[in-house]
Amino acid sequence: MSTHPLRDAVAAIATPLADALGIALWGIEIIDGGRTVLRVYVDVKPGMPAPEAAAPEAAAPDGEATEDIAPERVTIDQCARLSRQLGLALDVEDVVRDAYVLEVSSPGLERPFFEIAQIAPYVGRTIELTLAVPHPEWPGRRKFRADIVRVEGAPS
Repeated sequence: MSTHPLRDAVAAIATPLADALGIALWGIEIIDGGRTVLRVYVDVKPGMPAPEAAAPEAAAPDGEATEDIAPERVTIDQCARLSRQLGLALDVEDVVRDAYVLEVSSPGLERPFFEIAQIAPYVGRTIELTLAVPHPEWPGRRKFRADIVRVEGAPS
């Protein structure tokens, strides 16, 4: 659960916009510095049909066009549309007082997890994990490689 007011405000605006595009808000990173960077991650919703913009261009493995192949990941078009809509909404609502950079993308292969429930679908997989702060049992160590065997504390 978030404790950052800016993250909460961005999530409140981004969530319904992402839903309208048929994608789900995965998480938000805020990088403070000379200019604030808002990094918004979105992912596909399980069981969602292909977005209109992606379905006609989809190609079957044999090279023939088909409308039945749903993308397994967020499209560039979806990210661009969300970026435009979210940028406008953030400016209208004056959520970020100073200059900022908005980045919208999929979590990608090096997927950051923002909530414990996001890890459950990856049980049985090997992951490389980098903690924000060192683990108390291994002082100074932040990077681990391990198999996810179970997730505790995730809602069912």
